[in-house]
Amino acid sequence: MPDFLSKVVSVNSLAKPIPSSLLAARKAIQLSPDIQEVFRQAKAEGWDREALADALFIRLPEYMEDCENLWDTSLYLADEFLQVGDSILLISTETGQALYKVTEDDIYLPQSVPREDNRLVQPLPRLCPEVESFIIQRQFDLGRDQKILQIIDKRLHSSELLKQEGDNRLLVVTRDGRKQITERLQPDSFLPPESGLSKEFCDLLKFGQALNDVESTFGRAFGRVIMPVPDPLALNLRYDPYTALKRQITAQWVQCFAHSLATLKRVAIEIATTDDLPEGFWLADPDVALALRGRRVLPVRGMPFSNAILLHPKDKYAANVYIASSSYECKSREFLDKWEVVAKCEFALYVYPETISFYQFKDIEQLGLAEVI
Repeated sequence: MPDFLSKVVSVNSLAKPIPSSLLAARKAIQLSPDIQEVFRQAKAEGWDREALADALFIRLPEYMEDCENLWDTSLYLADEFLQVGDSILLISTETGQALYKVTEDDIYLPQSVPREDNRLVQPLPRLCPEVESFIIQRQFDLGRDQKILQIIDKRLHSSELLKQEGDNRLLVVTRDGRKQITERLQPDSFLPPESGLSKEFCDLLKFGQALNDVESTFGRAFGRVIMPVPDPLALNLRYDPYTALKRQITAQWVQCFAHSLATLKRVAIEIATTDDLPEGFWLADPDVALALRGRRVLPVRGMPFSNAILLHPKDKYAANVYIASSSYECKSREFLDKWEVVAKCEFALYVYPETISFYQFKDIEQLGLAEVI
């Protein structure tokens, strides 16, 4: 990832300033030494956002003709200063919000240009080409997203509270909204699953505790979802992409936990038939799962064929799962019309040996895959 992407400004603020008011306030700050002194004092004394916003709210009217929505403007500027600092910022002329934090690495001097009289003239410093292209693309995205949101807002029936706080159904419409969806995905968002065989399996596991006196195995939970970027003007507003992502990644994580159990080295009990099997929850290869009809079986891809694992905890749990929160990573990217989200973490599985039995079936047919050419 290019270094300049790490300098993209994203201000977390509940304030919603009007663009014209925000641009006028920025111009007033540039022209007023008194307001600039307010920011220096706030930095030196460690003011909070409310104190800085109050000071701006009092002084800005002296240098602004239109003071509409001034409190939200003051709050946003306070949040921006406390989160970004007193750096050189590139500002959007459409929204008034900061786009990029400029450093010395982003600026270069072009080569000297010859004049007609053979004199060499040094052009002014310029931004690096990748930064310029990013700003152009960013401006285009913001303008397009604003027009799309205006169109959808007319179609969407929403309460006044949702209009003020923001309707989550619209997050999938914009690139920034899809980024917010990814940021909301945390390890505790996935576990435990809400329903199905994955929930039954996870009910036999205890999450969040590391043990040192039992057998352990380590692994990595990995979930990857690729979905099309929705057409904003043909969007089903009842579709919840956050829940869809969460459920798909959860199912993949559960497969990783089950596969980790299958890596334990045990002497398998050989069985010729699937009749009269013990009761419990089974993990098995998909082909074996078909043969174990009538029982609770979670198909696990990648298990050795004809093998199955029976979970029969005497108490409530068969194993403890410890997820290393520091290893958790969730990223997303967009390429052409595809939106890819990847969530992964490292985990340790602490197993109670007496609660797990390994079986191997002799007469299970392996189903083949037919390919249509």
